[in-house]
Amino acid sequence: MAAAGGFLDIGDLVFGVQAGAHFGYSLMWALLLGLIVIIAYSEMSGRIVATTGKPVFVLVRERFGRRWGLAILVASQLVIWVTCAAEIGGVALVIQLLTGWPYHLLIVLVALVLIATTWLLQVDTNIRVRWPTTGNYYCGNFSDRPTLGCCGTRLRTASANG
Repeated sequence: MAAAGGFLDIGDLVFGVQAGAHFGYSLMWALLLGLIVIIAYSEMSGRIVATTGKPVFVLVRERFGRRWGLAILVASQLVIWVTCAAEIGGVALVIQLLTGWPYHLLIVLVALVLIATTWLLQVDTNIRVRWPTTGNYYCGNFSDRPTLGCCGTRLRTASANG
């Protein structure tokens, strides 16, 4: 689904191929439905941001209160961490297929490389927590007026100071 929406990464490649091999075309409806939902949500979010100048998360929090804002924040964090786990698993699976090394060991190694890389980049602590999947998530959801270069500027500043 995500690959059809414009996001193609190792998790989509590995698990999409595996699902296709197992189920064939019987789940094509889920792909098409997901594509329509992603397109509709992206288009609506873009219109909302263009009209109000605020990210969708900020508007949900303002309109529906802190409780719904917190619920959406928790749900989105769960999705981000599950996605991160799928990415780590996908990379470990590819390395295991290429080398024959034990899969569980590779999961630990890939996670450690991810953590070390994130730490060595000397990214701001608020972004570092969410960096494994997307650094722009922080800028888009928690800044009242994010800019396109928000996280890029922070990364350049961190690497210039470090």
